[in-house]
Amino acid sequence: MFEATVAEKQKTLDKAFEEDVKNADELVKAGSYEQAVAVYKQAVLKKPDDPEVKAKLAQAQSSLDAQKQKELNEQQNKDNYQQLLALANSQFNAKNYQQARDSYSKALEIYPDQSVPRNRIQEIDDILAAQQKDQQYSGFITSADKYLATKDYLQAKINYQKALSIKPNDPYATRKISDIDNTVKENTQLAAQQQAQDQKYSTAI
Repeated sequence: MFEATVAEKQKTLDKAFEEDVKNADELVKAGSYEQAVAVYKQAVLKKPDDPEVKAKLAQAQSSLDAQKQKELNEQQNKDNYQQLLALANSQFNAKNYQQARDSYSKALEIYPDQSVPRNRIQEIDDILAAQQKDQQYSGFITSADKYLATKDYLQAKINYQKALSIKPNDPYATRKISDIDNTVKENTQLAAQQQAQDQKYSTAI
């Protein structure tokens, strides 16, 4: 009678153990590693010397650790991305475009598929390119104005033309070139008239 009771208890234990292992295996397949670890531990308590279930427990625990580390890394990435995006937006609004571009680029390294930093980088590149053109234009205009002030019409016209190559149809440079052409034409006519008068005077003498 006693032996039968022990055998019955062992049979019940074996069945519960097998049920635990089966359930834990299904949880592993579903990626529910935390629950799987808990159920494998229940199975180990029933059969502490079973090497197979111990190995499954160790593998499930390893997968759980990796899953938690991945979630932690993902959360850190999200936090870093949001911080970089906030910093970049602040720098952009303050017109610190190069700094903003660097911050948007760092954010894009975290999430390369995000359109917000990518679009802002393109916008900044367009702004910086326009600023560079404005600086070049201003440089040519400044040089041209200086040459014009000293009546170096050739160099003045060349620099105004360079300014027009950056900003075609620019009214200021266009007007200045027209003024130079008119001035040179008038000076040429005056010189011709003066030469004719000089020649006439010489002939008369």
